[in-house]
Amino acid sequence: MIVLRTGILGLAAAVFATTFDGGRLSVRADETAKPAVEQSVHVALNARSELVVPGHADPLVKAEDIRKYLGDEYDRLKKAAEKQKFKFDPEVVIRADKDARFKRVHEVMTEAKNAGFRVSVRADARNK
Repeated sequence: MIVLRTGILGLAAAVFATTFDGGRLSVRADETAKPAVEQSVHVALNARSELVVPGHADPLVKAEDIRKYLGDEYDRLKKAAEKQKFKFDPEVVIRADKDARFKRVHEVMTEAKNAGFRVSVRADARNK
């Protein structure tokens, strides 16, 4: 039996098991394989260098608020991965407005790394 996992950006899109039986190839969905657990947090730094996060009406400005948010998200993702018995590899994706201060981007990156996340930064250079 061969188990293939395919996907985009590390997310399992489909899982199949193949068997060779008398020269025939049989493909079926593998019930034993589990899809990947979402382990990324997406945040954005707006033009005023404020951190916009899902589930919060107001942007986060204070370093301690950002630290608490990232710590809470890390704990939430870790519990979900442990519950479903998945390898834990959390990531923070930071989308920064072209006018956001680099110092602030660096601060958020540092807080995310200190919380235990891998960090990806995406610049937003769209004209508005």
